[in-house]
This record gives sequence, structure tokens and C-alpha cells, in this order.
Amino acid sequence: MAHNKPCTLAILGMIVCAGLFVRSVIGLADINYLLYHGYLQDDAYYYFVIAKNIARNGLVSFDGETLTNGFHPLWQFLITPFWFLFSDENSAVLASMWLAIILNCCGIFLIFHLVKRLTNDSLIGLFAAALFSLHGTFTGDHFNGLETSLNSTLLILFCLQYLRLIENIRVTTLSGFFLFGFIASLVFLARTDNAFVVIALYLGLFFCCVKNRVGGGFLVAGFTGAAFVAPWLIWSYFHFGSIVQSSGLSGGIYWYQDWRETNTFFQNASIGIMEALRQIDIVARSFIINLKDNFGFAIGLIYIALSLASVFFIRKKNHALFSKLLLVTPFVLGLTVTFCYHTFVRAFVRIWYEAPLSIVFILIISLQICFLASLLQKKFNPLPAKMILAGGVLIFLLYFHPPLLTLKNQGKTPDYDRLLAAQWIQKNLPENTVLGAGNAGIQAYYSHRKLINLDGVVNIDAHNARMEKRFNEYLLNSGVQYILENKGGLIHYCNENPFYRCEKIAAFGKSKQPVQIVKVIPLDNEKP
Repeated sequence: MAHNKPCTLAILGMIVCAGLFVRSVIGLADINYLLYHGYLQDDAYYYFVIAKNIARNGLVSFDGETLTNGFHPLWQFLITPFWFLFSDENSAVLASMWLAIILNCCGIFLIFHLVKRLTNDSLIGLFAAALFSLHGTFTGDHFNGLETSLNSTLLILFCLQYLRLIENIRVTTLSGFFLFGFIASLVFLARTDNAFVVIALYLGLFFCCVKNRVGGGFLVAGFTGAAFVAPWLIWSYFHFGSIVQSSGLSGGIYWYQDWRETNTFFQNASIGIMEALRQIDIVARSFIINLKDNFGFAIGLIYIALSLASVFFIRKKNHALFSKLLLVTPFVLGLTVTFCYHTFVRAFVRIWYEAPLSIVFILIISLQICFLASLLQKKFNPLPAKMILAGGVLIFLLYFHPPLLTLKNQGKTPDYDRLLAAQWIQKNLPENTVLGAGNAGIQAYYSHRKLINLDGVVNIDAHNARMEKRFNEYLLNSGVQYILENKGGLIHYCNENPFYRCEKIAAFGKSKQPVQIVKVIPLDNEKP
């Protein structure tokens, strides 16, 4: 099969079609279905609300009045035209989901070429494509309305272009370096925390260029990448005083600010370690074996240990494969540093932050299968050995992670609760009502009311007020009349303060923490 190109392309085409068929379940579903089953995330609606406001009044704003940079620009740029094209707001959302599906299917094609280039084996490439096409993590968690599919596909493309440059550094024209810089800028704009990956691959390219005396190519790649990201960074700096988005400034550290300041270094470090173990548990259950009761972290640690051991054996037994492994090391390290940043620095990891690690998982397991097959070919026919190994691993992983795994959520997601709350508000509160919420996306989109984001993700004013210890005063002065939040969030908004009190009006949902609607009552109004 390694030399039968038409057969390989035909199988790859069938794998891509199978992936498209599975993903079409999401694209053909209605909004209630997607929220009920936990596909669409509340954070995705930040993009949708901003897109709607851009189409409505040309302002890059969440509340319709205040500028925001609390989003990753490339995904916002790609989906905003849908709100100009469609008058129905749900049609625009579904169009965004279809764009994510198409991009994800492109990822199937690209992961085949990346793994094939690494292993020099079409069969292993087809294994990687099938895993990307059908594994529950790629057919479920990648479709949340966010930039996840775009990000994964661009990261694969970035790594592929990096390998092409490194392996042909002496004969690559300047256009190849330009393309590398352009893709690097797209990767950064897709998720700005990809800066770690971009830096890692640029460093790898730099050392390779120095070694081979092709510094001009590196300069072209550097200037190209900088030129395409500069407009976004300059706009953010002059409007918000920082090149970092408000979503990056806020996040987890926003909530943990008070107690982190009172903890010792070792206390905060231990919290980071526990968070890392929790994330290893989630990653292992998402990609390898979906077990309950926190056994995932043990499986994850075992697999990490086995992967490190396999690197040692590959180095001893297969020098050609080890050299390929070294080429992707900067890519793997960049993604690992990104994961550690969210875990230890921000102490805040969402499931879509972990999606790029699935690419690392595919690369590592593909290299491991290739290595084991090279050992077995001394005693067995190499093609059947590889087919049995790759097929067995694929069946094992798909057994624990069938396509569309997230269908198990069934109405118990907080985001579905938020939809119910938004529908109640639309029916029962006046159009000029001003709302406030931390998890604000869905409720802002479907309540059709002005909603002020309170956790600072898309509202730099709320973030600054929190950091300056004047949040309650800010909330009252912003005109918020009702707060929509679960019990955990209300602790931060309805704490005891001299400005207002909260009065519960209603609660919605079946999740562990239903959404509550509370009325903000200024204390000045109650003074005798």
C-alpha cells in the first residue's frame, strides 16, 4: 500500500467522507439540540454576539456600546460575515458550525500527510487520518462553536510546513519561508496562546537556518509573521493598553486573585500540581480510556511514562525514526508549555484548551505503532503486522470513544439552563432591561437585552474594576438590574457590600447548579 498511491488516496477519500458524514449530525441539528447535548459552549456565543453587533452597528462590542478585544481574531473574522448574510440569528450560528466541520475535515487530510511524512508510511498515515476522522474527541469536543477546529487544523498545517522547510532547508525558495511566516501568523491569530508553539518552531527554524547558512529565509519568515499579526496587536494596545486580550487577562486568575495573594509559593505550587493531575485525568479519559472515578490520571501517567520509554527504545533501535521524532520535538514542547501555562499560571483549563494535545497524542501513537511494526517485521510480514497493530489500536480507541461521544450529556449542561433563562427573560422583562452575567454569551444572544459581561472576559472595564477592588461599585454604576448566574458565580457578584443587595427571582435548569435570576436592589433605595 505504501507504493499504491491511487489506492491510498481512495481510502483517504473514504475516511474523509466518513468523517464528514459523522460530523453532519452536528451541522444538520437545530440549536436546541446542540445546546441540550452539550455541543455549543457559552463562550462561543461571545463570538456570535460580537458578530451580531458588528453587523448591526459596525462596533466590535459585546454589549453594543463598549469596545472589546476579548476574542481570538481569526475565528471572529471568519464567522462575522454570516451575520451579514443571514437575517435569522440561528442560521448564522449553524453556518459557523458548518465552517468548523469543513475545517475539521481538512484536518483529516492534513494529519494524513503529516504522519506519512514523519513515518514515511502511508498505512500509518491512514491510521492517523481514521483516528482523527472517527474518534469521539474529534467528532464531539472540536465542535463547540469556538475556534477549536480552526486551531487544530492550522496547528497541523503549521507543523507540516515546518517539517517541509527543515527537511529541505538548502533548496527551499523564499516563497516557502514566506508561507511558513504566513501560516505562523494564522496560528497565532487563531489562538493567541499559540505564541508558545510559534516561538518554539521559529527557534527550531532559526537554529536550522544558522546551521545551514540560510539566514535570509529566516528573516523572510520572521518579517512575514510579524507583519500579519501587527495590526491586531497595535489595535489592542492603543484601545486597551495591552496586547493581551481581556479574555487572557481575566480567566481563572480573576477568580483566584484574592486567595492566591495570601498563599505561599509552595501552596500555590501544590494547587498547580493538583490541577495538572486533574487535567491529565481529563486528557487520558478524553483520548485513551474513558473511565470514571478519576482513574484517568493513573492511565495518563502510565502512558506518559511508556511514551518516554518508547523514545529511549526508538533512539537505540531505529535511528531514522528517532531523527523524525526530533524534528517534531519543538512542536510538542510548544504545546506542552501552553498546557502548563494554563494549568500552573492561570490555574484555568477549559476542555478546548486541551484539543491541541490530541494532535500530539496522534503523532506519538503513530510513531509508536511504526516502531513496533519495525521490530515485528524481522519475524513477520511487515504489511500484515502494521495492519494488525494499527487496526487493533484504532478499534480499541474507538470502542472507548465512539463518534459523537458527547451525546451523553442530554439536557444537564449549564448552557442549556442559560438558554431557558434567556427565553424567560425575553418573555417577562422589558426590552430596556440591563442584565449582568459572568457566563454571558447565550443569555446575551437569546434574551435580546443589553447584557454586561461581569467576569471581564469581553469587558475590560469589569476586569479593571475587579483588580482595583471596586467591583461592586462598578456593577451598580453600570446600571445592571438583574444578574443571571449559577450559585458559584453569584458568590462573586452578590457578596455583602455597601452598594446593593440581591433578591432571587427565578431559577432554571437540571444541571448541578441551575441558573438563577436575581434582582439588584440598590441599598440607597432602602434607606429611610
